[in-house]
Amino acid sequence: NPANARTIHVGYGSLSAHLGHGDTVGLCPGETATPTISPTLTITATPTLSATPTITASATPTLTIAPSSTPDSGTSPDPTT
Repeated sequence: NPANARTIHVGYGSLSAHLGHGDTVGLCPGETATPTISPTLTITATPTLSATPTITASATPTLTIAPSSTPDSGTSPDPTT
């Protein structure tokens, strides 16, 4: 329909039918191309850091004092008393 001319996109299988009733390939007269934005997906690797804990053991000296097995003599450790 020349009174309602507008650019359309058709699949390859439909092209011959459109050409058969007078359509043409390309833009309609007087129209300008409309830019089409094609999104682009970009994937980048993200580095990961893995760590293993280091465990260090060290001995802590302990002192255990046991009660003396000798009976108390009853004397004072200070000889002046």
